[in-house]
Amino acid sequence: PADISEEEVRNFLAPTVPRSIALGWTSQEGNAEVFVLFEDNEDCRSARQLDGQRLGSFDAQVRFTVDNKFRRVMEDLGFWEKDPPAVAKEQPEVPAEQ
Repeated sequence: PADISEEEVRNFLAPTVPRSIALGWTSQEGNAEVFVLFEDNEDCRSARQLDGQRLGSFDAQVRFTVDNKFRRVMEDLGFWEKDPPAVAKEQPEVPAEQ
């Protein structure tokens, strides 16, 4: 949500400390979402226990996702540089038949 700050997210998650927070994402359904990256799965599981708690004026829905989704969100929001597209390996030149 636009009125949720990074500080509010950090306070909500305390004492668990996130590695990175992505604010400003909107789902395909039009819902505002906050993505958080944790150092390890234990921290992620601790945060998951906060599902349904109040984050600002909202009931938080805390869900697991994969690291690649977090990376794509950060790239789409312009916080991380997108990975360059994979370059096809050049095929060795085959000599012409003589």
